[in-house]
Amino acid sequence: MKKIRISFFKQLLMIIVLASLPTLYASITAKKKQVISTRLESEIFLLVPSVEIDNIPTIDGNDKDPAWASIPKFIVTIKQGKEKIKIVIKAIKTDDRIFFLIKAPLKSFVKKHKLWHWNKAQHIYVPGYEKETSLALLFFKDAKLADSADVWIWRAARNNIAGFADDMSLKDGAYTMDNGQHSWYSRFFGEFAGATLPRFYQRNPKGSAADVKTKGVFNKLLTVEFSRKLNTNHKDDIDLNGKFFMKLIIK
Repeated sequence: MKKIRISFFKQLLMIIVLASLPTLYASITAKKKQVISTRLESEIFLLVPSVEIDNIPTIDGNDKDPAWASIPKFIVTIKQGKEKIKIVIKAIKTDDRIFFLIKAPLKSFVKKHKLWHWNKAQHIYVPGYEKETSLALLFFKDAKLADSADVWIWRAARNNIAGFADDMSLKDGAYTMDNGQHSWYSRFFGEFAGATLPRFYQRNPKGSAADVKTKGVFNKLLTVEFSRKLNTNHKDDIDLNGKFFMKLIIK
């Protein structure tokens, strides 16, 4: 089988991981092989080498994919109270695509989001308090993580079935969906059809909103994969060929 040459990040890569309260930070740059420091709000310096693999990963939330086996991992340790949480991050960069694998232990996992609940008194459906588990990657061109970014969001309820992340832009503190049709929509029910109903439904994404493939699986560990072209030629996306900085948010 023809081997695929994989070139990893030679540019500076910084990953900031934000966990639920308290908010904690760690960063990663491709510089040295050994871990220099793993203390809170410190930098971790790792060598990101080039390797050869037989196939690129299948985006299915399976970290046992042979494509990931030989890929070195970044381990970010986060302290929450007396606990230490280790988040594993792997990345692959081919000639035209980029892939990410994130693994994080979670105490809870919610795959439903704001279901419709029938209000007998008002005779209408009202949204519930369910809040799906989500994982987001934010990409910046500025090391200061300025308030402008390309945003990919995996959501346990709204887009995990369709397999496409919410592809968004962050500018001046406001999030906007990329051009096109994203992979989910909200449906309203005017008449009683059951005590509890799903609110969000799947559809095929189109345009720039269909750029990012994703899939997540939860089995004590949350495993999420992402993939996108390095350069989509869409004005609302960042070209990931050059240097960039990345923030990861789990909530």
